[in-house]
Amino acid sequence: MYGEDNIQTATSYQALGQAYFRNQDFRKAISSQEAAYKIFKNLFPENSPYITQAKQQLDYYFRLSVSMEKHKKQQQAIAKGGKTAQLAEQQQLIAAIQAAQKRNEEKYKADSAATEGGD
Repeated sequence: MYGEDNIQTATSYQALGQAYFRNQDFRKAISSQEAAYKIFKNLFPENSPYITQAKQQLDYYFRLSVSMEKHKKQQQAIAKGGKTAQLAEQQQLIAAIQAAQKRNEEKYKADSAATEGGD
């Protein structure tokens, strides 16, 4: 409807990315956010808050997806070895990642509201 190089298309990709990320489908989340980022780069100057925000979100998705994959592999190793101390440490890591995700989502919402209010 809007075409590929439209702000509505980019924000739709961002919304998809958020949904995929919440469902821990990291590849699709990153792919959707990359699509949004590319559209914003085509539409706005490099110093645009849209580009900055999209890049930050993409970096965040990537960092957390790497951390979660490492955690998953460690959990599998723990399950095979039955190491309860490492399990407790990993549970703390999960809690820290989830807290960071929540803080970032709140910041993203606040930044989105500020960006929309400034237009």
